[in-house]
Amino acid sequence: MAPQQTLYKLKQSPGKGLGIFATQHIKPGTTIMRDRVLMKVYKPDHRPPDEALVVAAYNSLDNSQKKESFLRLHEGSRPYSSKVMRIYMANSFRSRTEFSNYVLPKMSRVNHSCTPNTEKAADDDDKDIEILVAAKPIAKGEEVFLGYLGFPASMTRTVRTKLLSARYGFDCDCLACTLDPASTAIGDAPVRIEPVDWSNIDLVTPENVDTIEGAIGRVRLALGAKPTLQEETAYWIMAAKLCQAEGFISSQVATFYKQAATRLRTHMHCLAEGRLVISDSARILYDWLKEAGDIANETRGYDAMVTKDMRAAWKETMATDVGLAMRMIKQHDDAYLRNDGSDCVLHDAFAIALEDPKQGRVAIIPKDGCLELLRRNLGKNKSGQ
Repeated sequence: MAPQQTLYKLKQSPGKGLGIFATQHIKPGTTIMRDRVLMKVYKPDHRPPDEALVVAAYNSLDNSQKKESFLRLHEGSRPYSSKVMRIYMANSFRSRTEFSNYVLPKMSRVNHSCTPNTEKAADDDDKDIEILVAAKPIAKGEEVFLGYLGFPASMTRTVRTKLLSARYGFDCDCLACTLDPASTAIGDAPVRIEPVDWSNIDLVTPENVDTIEGAIGRVRLALGAKPTLQEETAYWIMAAKLCQAEGFISSQVATFYKQAATRLRTHMHCLAEGRLVISDSARILYDWLKEAGDIANETRGYDAMVTKDMRAAWKETMATDVGLAMRMIKQHDDAYLRNDGSDCVLHDAFAIALEDPKQGRVAIIPKDGCLELLRRNLGKNKSGQ
């Protein structure tokens, strides 16, 4: 791998000021830069810190070089009385683990996209270092982008546009924000992946964006009843598919697929303790787990923690009876597609029952027989047997 300093350069970006550009082709999962925290401000809660705290943190920087590095960053346009506060609010990142915001001198030069080609991640060995990782293939000469809104797939296009304009003074021209008219329904779909109420977003202005409740959304009230496994499965797979439809491809999408697969596997295990497996459910489970692993590997690399987590989910599933059935059905599907003359009888089976999992002995269950078994099992559950 080439030295990190050769992977990017700082230059003018049309309409965006300075930006970071790739100096060579960058593969997904590649660490583009490592950046040490320049300034950190602790605060009592999720709200922005008082201006006095920010100015005090700046004054406490231990040498003039650090102060000069800070003052060279983009000032932004929010109506604060001090330049230090304007720079801080335009460039600070929120901590994932504590009530603090921090400034990264190099990463702050990366411009925004709602569909970024990188992800920011913590360094495993140093809590004061963040790394920028390629989440997609980046061509030589292509600009490197990072998302400023956390995970914007939780917001409609209207919400994203309003927040970016109020906080940073620009309109995003990424793929998700410039959908053609026929695709507008995707970008402003009322069903989003986070239970957040953005109904006050029209009240947001540059003057109140850092304090008004509408600018951070309000968590909706809890559901009246705990969602079923089927509802939870549908929730997570819809989240993953919606992200992909708008171009939000990141390791978090891999996590959505894993969440959906985990719940589907649990539901499948409830059918005769995993000994009765609906064939199409097994195929779907296989596809979701594979998609989770592929996305994690492509966006963060083989050795990343999230990718290891996906491999662990795959291994855990394969160790169950559901996993055994899934593997057998997949093998028969592959043989059927190859048309190699093998016994592909499971390819057309509605469901299979594992008679002897260790020996791989199964019984093919037609649809009518499967429904009868399910009704019988449901009756036993209701009677307490």
